[in-house]
Parts: sequence; structure tokens; C-alpha cells
Amino acid sequence: MSGESQCHYRPVVLGTSVIFDGGDLSVQLSYDRRSPSLKMRPSPPPDVAKRETTMTASSISEYIDRYDGDVRDRLLSVYELIRSAVPDEAEESISWRMPTFKLGTEPLFFFTGTKRHIGFYPTPEAIAHFSTELAAYGTTEHLIQLRHDAPLPTELIREIIAWRLQQLPSDKV
Repeated sequence: MSGESQCHYRPVVLGTSVIFDGGDLSVQLSYDRRSPSLKMRPSPPPDVAKRETTMTASSISEYIDRYDGDVRDRLLSVYELIRSAVPDEAEESISWRMPTFKLGTEPLFFFTGTKRHIGFYPTPEAIAHFSTELAAYGTTEHLIQLRHDAPLPTELIREIIAWRLQQLPSDKV
């Protein structure tokens, strides 16, 4: 078949999206129950695509260092709020590709950086307990979305952390 070029797409799964990367052009299939969509967009630069899809951090500091500017500063603030409150024996790790704090086998907190917000995962009970204070934030049963276009609510985060730690059995704290 002379004169015809073949384009081989490499699928990459990112959350609820699949990106078929064909070099100069990508096709992104996104699924959202409210509005499934098909988008064609230029392929991201190779370093961004690699960072988003193939690299998993081995430590929280490595995870945070992968971000730039304000997002990095916000992630570092959340990390410092958690680290300063949890017991010294709390372990730091990466679990489910997110920075995680555990006490023994008990997960305490997860957090993550996204394009539009910091995801903070205390526990469903903490989110329910602070539902009034969290009314201005996007939440799910497990997640609090701390949008980048709003100030980081450090006092509220500190209160949630303290409340969550109070819920632990006394022999763990």
C-alpha cells in the first residue's frame, strides 16, 4: 500500500479517560455519566505524558517534587499540616499512587494533586462530621476537593486532621 500512512495509536488510561496517542494528535475518550465525550487534541509534550502516565513516585517528597509552582506549594502545605499532627510513628508511603499516612495498618490520610484541585481524603466519617463546614467545597463520600482557584483552608484542614486522630483507639495515638 504505497502512499498510505498508517497511524498506530497507543492507549493510555487516565482515570475515566482513555487517550489514544498517535504522535502529533491524540484522541481522548472521556466517560462521565452526565456527558460522555470524544475530544481530539494535540498530543502533550513527551515529558508531560510520561509524568502523567508511566511514573509512580516512591516517596511523598518525590511525589510533591513532580509538581511546579502553586500546586507544589499547596501539596507541601497539606503534607506539613498532616506531618505536624500525626504521631511520630505514623508511616509515610505512596498507596494507590497517592501520598499516604498510615498508623500501623490503619490509613489516616491520603492526598493528591490534580489539574484543578488538591484531593484530600481523611475518612468518610470525617467528611460527614464536617459536612456544614465543607458545604463550599466539592466532596464525595471519601474526597474533599480543595480547588486551586481558592485559598487553601488550612485551619479547616487542621481541624479535620485533629478530629480524625481523636477517632483512633487510644492505644494507636
